[in-house]
Amino acid sequence: MESLGGKSSSSSISSDNNISKQRKRKHTSEGVDYISNLPKTILFYILSFLTLKDCIVMSSLSRQWKDLWTHIPQLNFSELEFIAIMAKRHIHCPQSSEVPSPHNHSQCLQHSVNVVRRKFVEFVDRTLRLHSGCTLNNFRLFFHSDAHAEWTYKIDSWVRFAMTRNIKELELDFSEGRAFRPIGLAQSYELPSCNFAPKILQTLILNCCKFRTSSFRMFASLQSVSLIQVEVLDCSIGDLTSICPVLEDLSLEYCVLPKVFLVCKHDMKIKRLSVIYCITNEQTMVPIDISTPELLTLKIVGINLMKTSVRKALNLVDAILDIRQQVADSLRRNLLGSLLTNLNPCRALYLTTWCIQVLFCYHLYYFKS
Repeated sequence: MESLGGKSSSSSISSDNNISKQRKRKHTSEGVDYISNLPKTILFYILSFLTLKDCIVMSSLSRQWKDLWTHIPQLNFSELEFIAIMAKRHIHCPQSSEVPSPHNHSQCLQHSVNVVRRKFVEFVDRTLRLHSGCTLNNFRLFFHSDAHAEWTYKIDSWVRFAMTRNIKELELDFSEGRAFRPIGLAQSYELPSCNFAPKILQTLILNCCKFRTSSFRMFASLQSVSLIQVEVLDCSIGDLTSICPVLEDLSLEYCVLPKVFLVCKHDMKIKRLSVIYCITNEQTMVPIDISTPELLTLKIVGINLMKTSVRKALNLVDAILDIRQQVADSLRRNLLGSLLTNLNPCRALYLTTWCIQVLFCYHLYYFKS
């Protein structure tokens, strides 16, 4: 009997121990901070879906996350987004005893913009100063070009930060959605001249600024360049490809270029080329005379047709010619005919109405002769 009693008591003790262990295990599992124990790569991936400001706010939730935002692989600074955030805080101009008027309202609005812009500049400065300097997948800056005169020295420091760090994709946009205005480019921000040589930069996007190729020593890894509303102050496409030896994609939209920018005698490795409504200081179209044995796609859009020669384009897959001109004389007919002869190996050719009309006249002329 005693043995039976002993067995029953021991079994009850063991069952109690199992229950306590289960409770302890359950309590322990409920207390585990799974998020903080996630690998940093996963945390960075989660942070990539948040704005930079949200990342900084979230870092205050945990001591382990205090400096986490300084290692995020992307920096995106937008003045417009910053203004939208600050507008919710109802920034007003100083109290005035004057009777309200449209003039006073304009002054008040300008004062609010200046206050927010100053806070934005301070925010960018502080963020770049505290960032760890780790490799960045992308760095984007959107800043209104009308303000660059007052803040040029600050913008220069931001550009230097971007050009001297390990950044894969860099986008500098000073247009804030402003439509193309050739006259306005005279007041555009000019990138600093410091002979930069980024190590891993692969994509460069510039919008509404001035650019000197001679300001940059080497882009050894740059594969894609997109210039939008940019005034190129020197050089040619040959100079650009010499400092960017692996450049494959070149897109030029609404740019003001030197007259001989798209003239190059030696072979280039460019595979995709777009020239959209680009002009020179003297002409509404840019002459093109290039040799591109590896060219796959070509897009030319403009309101005029200049002398255009694309040599050795034997691997061309598709080409788009969008010329919107009203004159269709023999000169334009010969220019278009010469260009189409260069593009003969092209597999798919897209032409606008004007090109088709000139092409029809071109064949009709030779049929009659």
